[in-house]
Amino acid sequence: MKCALACLALPAGSAVSCAPVPASDFGPDDPVLWLNADSGISPTAAATSVTDSARQIFWQDQSGAGNHAFVIDRPPGAGDGPRLDRRPRTIHENGRVSLRFDGQDDLLSLADAEGLNLGGPWAERTIALRFKTSADVERRQMIFETGGDLRGFNVYLDAGRLHMSAYDLWDDDGGLTTPFGPLDVIVPVTPGTAYAVILELNQPVGTVRGWVNRRLVSELPGAGKVFQHHEDAGIGAISEDTYYHDGVRQGVPAADFFAGEIEQILVYNRVLTEPERAALWQLLE
Repeated sequence: MKCALACLALPAGSAVSCAPVPASDFGPDDPVLWLNADSGISPTAAATSVTDSARQIFWQDQSGAGNHAFVIDRPPGAGDGPRLDRRPRTIHENGRVSLRFDGQDDLLSLADAEGLNLGGPWAERTIALRFKTSADVERRQMIFETGGDLRGFNVYLDAGRLHMSAYDLWDDDGGLTTPFGPLDVIVPVTPGTAYAVILELNQPVGTVRGWVNRRLVSELPGAGKVFQHHEDAGIGAISEDTYYHDGVRQGVPAADFFAGEIEQILVYNRVLTEPERAALWQLLE
């Protein structure tokens, strides 16, 4: 059985108090990141600068790896601009809990961490999300990104389509598997709709695959390994840097804010078996 963490939100400036509690039996047991809006939200956690070493936990990582999400009030490149309240709002609807991002300035960030964006290289990775679009699916909006303008993974909306991609644009291994990409899974989306999605990098067989609501929508050849990338990951916007399907390298400051809701984010450093993927769908849906 998995173990989640129940967290008590304390006044600003205090630590978040967490204790292990039983969690769902659904889903594979070894993610390096598991953010679940139904567990571990601390809405009073103070916002902070991205360079602050004493960042307070806003969204507790349930995987046990310690990859907690923080509220960033002044991302890299923002200079001396105003400090903004970038907290997404907790939404309870139809028996589900999600975080609603306003599409204007809401942003969560994940610090550099071994197994998430440091270490590697990664020949295999599985990224799973459950999110809901707003009325606007035309504007470019980053849902989740881990990486930079040369290496990484991202999931975003643009021109009425969902994009899920993996890329390593630098020759990191003497041409053995890199450079490659971006390998971009693309599928149309509609406004006000919930989606459960999975992106899979499988370099040993040379593919990137994407599923939407249990349906395999794309299998792309030419996958290589993704080497480490030092930029903080972003949830609900670009935290530092990313690379888009059209060749645009988007850098700091934070940009392309997501308007919609996010309920689950999971990352595994391996390819899941079919039974494991079926269990993961149960968790996401």
